[in-house]
Amino acid sequence: MGIVISRKIGHAVIRNRFKRHMRVLFHLFQTKINTFGDLVWVATRPSIARLSFEALQNRVNDGLNQLNLHLQNTREAQA
Repeated sequence: MGIVISRKIGHAVIRNRFKRHMRVLFHLFQTKINTFGDLVWVATRPSIARLSFEALQNRVNDGLNQLNLHLQNTREAQA
């Protein structure tokens, strides 16, 4: 897992807090993430830093679900 955070997000404390939250979420969703292979998180919007941990968790879960559906559709189209 790679985490890329723009300086637009905020100063170092905010960026580091976001990285810590993403690492925790990686461990929470590890079984879901392992099916994708490599994963890189890119944070460029300052509003992401203002989200609570629960809101961030919901967004990550929604994104992983969308990615999973996309991968399933791609695999079905290739078969």
